[in-house]
Amino acid sequence: PSVARGRKAEIRLDLVAPGEAAVVTLGIVTKEGSFPPQGTDVVDVPAEGVTSVDLTEAIRGEAAAITISSTAPVAAGARVVLRNPDIFGDLLFLAAASPLDAAAVVPDNRTTRDLETRLILSAPEQATSATVTGFSGGEEWNAGRVELSAESTQVLTIEPPRRKGKPVESYGLVITPDGAGPIYGVRMLDEEGPRGPLVTSFPLTVARLLATVPEAYPDVSVGTV
Repeated sequence: PSVARGRKAEIRLDLVAPGEAAVVTLGIVTKEGSFPPQGTDVVDVPAEGVTSVDLTEAIRGEAAAITISSTAPVAAGARVVLRNPDIFGDLLFLAAASPLDAAAVVPDNRTTRDLETRLILSAPEQATSATVTGFSGGEEWNAGRVELSAESTQVLTIEPPRRKGKPVESYGLVITPDGAGPIYGVRMLDEEGPRGPLVTSFPLTVARLLATVPEAYPDVSVGTV
């Protein structure tokens, strides 16, 4: 996520090779396109060891995706340390995301005077798009549509509708990809105000919309044997 807004941030990527040593190639996918981070595009991870990579300058306050390819199995996670010189800070952890080939559902989102809900979506390979639908109190609304060119990242800030003169503060979201290409994303909450800065996010995952139903038999003896 973009965590600038006059705040100091540090972004680190931790790589672990649980077995053999690995040579890892990194890429940064931003709104303007994809590029290798200068000086840290190729990283050596020792066998059964951990390597930490500082990507603060490479990302430079923009929302971005990090692509990782490796010569051997590795696990990865990102840490974002956020500091406000006048107050305090927060720590955000990010895990690897899986591609969305069906709808993702985020049931609990908030928008208040101090709190924003944002979706960060990336298409590291080919152009694609996604439709976002909001729901609350038995009603639905069109929360936006994201058109992603190949090798790009975009941010959608959710602006819920108003009811009885007041904006809806708590709502759910459904993110439906069009299936044209792999799309990855996270939901982020970012709070300023007297309690902030506070941040949290998690990767979007495909919702379980189907259930396997056991086959039924028209023979009562099946249940009594």
